[in-house]
Amino acid sequence: MKKISETKKSTIVNCGYYKGTSVKEAVNEFKKQSKKKIKILYKKRRKGDLAMVVANNLKLKDIISWYPKYYRLSTIVKSCIKWEKKITSKF
Repeated sequence: MKKISETKKSTIVNCGYYKGTSVKEAVNEFKKQSKKKIKILYKKRRKGDLAMVVANNLKLKDIISWYPKYYRLSTIVKSCIKWEKKITSKF
C-alpha cells in the first residue's frame, strides 16, 4: 500500500507461490492437520472450470521484493488453522 501511495498508481498483482496445489492436496492436508474427519464429495468439473490455475507473483516481487513467508503446504495449512483459531476465539 505504501508503494501505491508513493507512486499514486494502482496495479494488479498476484500474491502466490508460483507453484500449484490441487484442491485434493489442500483438502487432504487440512484433514491431516486438523485431525478431523472431512467428508469429500467428488463431482464432475463444471463447464468453464479450469484444470489448473497458478498465480504468477513475478510482478509483485519486482515491485516490492515480496516473497512468501511459507512454501511447504503443511506449514501453510498449519499457519492457516492457527490464524483461524485466533480470529474465531475473539467472537
